[in-house]
Amino acid sequence: MSMKKISILAGTLAAVGFAAAQEPAPAAAAAPQPAQTQPEQQPEQQQITQAQLMEMLKNMPQPDFEKIAKLLPETVGTVMGEAVTRDQFIEMLKADRQLAMYLPQIPDDQLPQVLKQVAGELMRQKMLTKLAPAIDETQAAAFLREQFNAMPEAQRTEITAALKERGKSVDDYCTELAANPKAREGIAIASFFEKLYKENNVGTKEAAKAYYDANMKDTVLAASHILYAVEQNATPEQEKEAQDKAAAAIEKLKAGADFAEIAKGESACPSKANGGDLGVFEAGNMVPAFSEAVILAQPGDVVDHPVKTQFGYHVIRRNQVSFDAVAPEIEMKLKEEFAVNYLDKMAKENIVNNIQVPEPAPAPEAAPAAAEAPAAETAK
Repeated sequence: MSMKKISILAGTLAAVGFAAAQEPAPAAAAAPQPAQTQPEQQPEQQQITQAQLMEMLKNMPQPDFEKIAKLLPETVGTVMGEAVTRDQFIEMLKADRQLAMYLPQIPDDQLPQVLKQVAGELMRQKMLTKLAPAIDETQAAAFLREQFNAMPEAQRTEITAALKERGKSVDDYCTELAANPKAREGIAIASFFEKLYKENNVGTKEAAKAYYDANMKDTVLAASHILYAVEQNATPEQEKEAQDKAAAAIEKLKAGADFAEIAKGESACPSKANGGDLGVFEAGNMVPAFSEAVILAQPGDVVDHPVKTQFGYHVIRRNQVSFDAVAPEIEMKLKEEFAVNYLDKMAKENIVNNIQVPEPAPAPEAAPAAAEAPAAETAK
């Protein structure tokens, strides 16, 4: 069992990403999914209060910190020349509730390796706080507002609406986050990275366009579709009915009908809410029959026949791929790659991890085969 690596950077950037202001957004579907066609009804989840959560945590198995301490050297490591002692590391572990729940589940023979990984990640966090200059509440709130204003309009609208339901404005939320010392620490790190991005020309439109031309221009597709679903246990008559409906929709489109309107009224895919628009995707992210049909069509054209997949029959229109549609995603990707490489480089130069992981015990040698008994002499 290996520990899932803690993403320090992701947590840091989430602190300024207004993630807490929004409900989790569903991931964009790369391909029509059967479960999306008829979503399974989930039982209503019971809300847990903060007091109940604290009581649950209190009753969960707690790490054996005495046992853990015996596995650690007196100096767990150093960060930019500053020692992290055994006692300091134990206090870091105690302060992290997620780790407190996770550590009791680790087998004893794997605990040193897990502790070494955890120490490495916690020391990276300490390194980040040393690298990023501290900022005050006014600077933190201003940075958050700047990040908000740089978001696409649709995202700003969504966040504003989510905050309004809580009786808050964007300004209120920025001020509230900036006043929280822990959040402000994360904001300072995010602000530090934004300066690095600008200094290194990372995540700009120009850099994104160069990446798009070199890596995505000929592989990224865009399409809309109308799905006439066919269940796995459908009869031949039901399958024929779906195929006929798809063919009829194609005829309507040839006669000038609006694709989005038909999708909204007839499609069995959740993309119907967007007029059937699936956005941009790479060919490998769709089932082969679907991708092949899109590739063979010209941008703006509707495929002239229903396309069958395991989900049913599709009416497909290939859309024009716009660089502007994928630019924000590319810019974020380039920033993430830069940040990960920067952190790896700085950690290699500035962090020493002294936790030793014992070599695995050699597998026991197989017992020698029993000597074969001598054959009985043939009676003379």
